[in-house]
Amino acid sequence: MPMKDPSIYGPNWQEISYAEKERAGWRCECRGQCGLEHGKKGERCPAFQGQVRPFGRRPVILTVHHVNQIPWDHRSDNLLVLCEGCHNRLDMPMRQKHARETRRAAKRLQSLFGSDP
Repeated sequence: MPMKDPSIYGPNWQEISYAEKERAGWRCECRGQCGLEHGKKGERCPAFQGQVRPFGRRPVILTVHHVNQIPWDHRSDNLLVLCEGCHNRLDMPMRQKHARETRRAAKRLQSLFGSDP
């Protein structure tokens, strides 16, 4: 999942995210926060960095999620190592909200300036 603007994460984000992945044993830490149960209730997602999931075709890429959605808050208790799938599912409500806000803003601009030629 590419970052839109890496500078908002601070100058040492690469080192911090690497250290978090090391701490997590290069395995997704999701225990259902994404909305899926991973085996028995409370079990961790089985995704390991670089391994292909049984139901997928691409190697797993781990990311680091900011629980409070503040990208410069790198406190350890605010960071969660997630595979791309879990990270995307967890962020989906926020992305949908931003998309709605963007569409509303575009409609307001259109009403002010008229439609495109």
